[in-house]
Amino acid sequence: MFGLYRLRIAFRNKEQDARAREKKGLYSLPRRTHFLFGILYLILGGFLVATGLGIIKSPFHHSSTSETKAPASTPASTTPGAVEVETK
Repeated sequence: MFGLYRLRIAFRNKEQDARAREKKGLYSLPRRTHFLFGILYLILGGFLVATGLGIIKSPFHHSSTSETKAPASTPASTTPGAVEVETK
């Protein structure tokens, strides 16, 4: 949404641009800068939505099978009765 807002600011007319130059902060930036950041925000937002929907794999997701460890062949505790199991 913010990307669309920045694009809206980028396409303001000369009268609105002159009034915005008098202000400080975000509005005083040139229209080209608003256009650049608007496109950037839209691209990043698109990637975020696509990653959330599973269209693109997350860059932080490691699905390598070489990192999987085989289960231990010996039980965790070798003491008999270390884990009490209730039977009915």
